[in-house]
Amino acid sequence: MSLPKISQPLFDIEIPSTGKTANFRQFLVKEEKILFVAQQTRSRKEIAKAIKQIINNCCVEEKMNVESLTVADIEYIFVQLRGISVNNIIEVQFVDEDDGKPYKFEFDVADIKIVKPKKKPSNDIKITDKVGIILEYPSFGVVEQYEDTMNEYDVLMMYLRNSIKSIYDENDVYDPKTYSQEQLNEFIENFSPKIFEKIKLYFNSVPKMEHVIKYENSQGKEKKIVLATLEDFFTLL
Repeated sequence: MSLPKISQPLFDIEIPSTGKTANFRQFLVKEEKILFVAQQTRSRKEIAKAIKQIINNCCVEEKMNVESLTVADIEYIFVQLRGISVNNIIEVQFVDEDDGKPYKFEFDVADIKIVKPKKKPSNDIKITDKVGIILEYPSFGVVEQYEDTMNEYDVLMMYLRNSIKSIYDENDVYDPKTYSQEQLNEFIENFSPKIFEKIKLYFNSVPKMEHVIKYENSQGKEKKIVLATLEDFFTLL
């Protein structure tokens, strides 16, 4: 006689980049194991892969392509799944930069907001009068390319390379996926600082999760902490 099957409740979670909801089940012991094994490697790349695999396992929406989700989407979904599956209360601790004392806080994952820009900037960036690029929000796959040896410049180039949907001039449209990293780097390195500011403005417009903690330190100063990434909410490494 086979053992009884355990049914799992389903939950709706909003996808920040689209505003639509999708069905998920809670993560189970087998998903906890995936994350635990990845954490033992202390590799950001392996942890990123584990988080995406957990979300893929828990998503019951057949039409949703987890590969296409943005970094903010994955981070928000993971935090919500953690609340559903483990504990909806998150505890964090920070050392105040002025008085040097540690402060502990706790809050409900339900209080985490999705922040969206009032007006989304254009993803069509003109490099010159004749050349331009079409940007898209970077998918979580870019995090899986992260290497611990990368410096800040390498990370920036990696994100930008993976966010260019197409390149165009007055004669043709070019698919960046058909060019090498070196060729794309050389192309990007010829952008002016003004172009980079426009690109930064577009990246800053990606919907993201946010939770603001306000407190008063021992010196009577009003302080504010903004949590916006997985590393702000959890110690994964």
